Amino acid sequence: MKLLLLFSLFSLTFWSFNSVEKTKSTVEFIEKADSTYPVPVVVLSNGKSTGLVGSGEMKAQKALFVTEQNSNNPAALKDICSITNFSVMVVRKSNKYDPVMYTNNGNIFDQTTIDLLNTVSSGDTVSFISINGRCTGDAADRTFNNLSFPIK
Repeated sequence: MKLLLLFSLFSLTFWSFNSVEKTKSTVEFIEKADSTYPVPVVVLSNGKSTGLVGSGEMKAQKALFVTEQNSNNPAALKDICSITNFSVMVVRKSNKYDPVMYTNNGNIFDQTTIDLLNTVSSGDTVSFISINGRCTGDAADRTFNNLSFPIK
């Protein structure tokens, strides 16, 4: 017997007003059966999902988190979604070296991932790819968004 799950993607737009400005916020949701969850996205422990990062800032990261899209709280969905594994890839500025890739289990960086991140320098690129995990109600792992950070 095959089980078919239907998903629909919808978004809500909220307007808030104060005496100085008008703010528009859009929140996307995934509707799954009878439950509705915010769309999960993966971020670094500092909350970043893209952009230039200093080498010291990258070396200070200790984990990946699943959060709501456009959230200021990196661990917003920690009780709903979890990361089972991911691969980290470092591409060196110099073409003399091959990219280095390592697979980490769980969302907390193990010692090999920390050691790899401690080698990054200006001009390198760090990517977190093949990020797999589960959210409440998932029968199997899902693939989350990839992250890529040029090192300044």
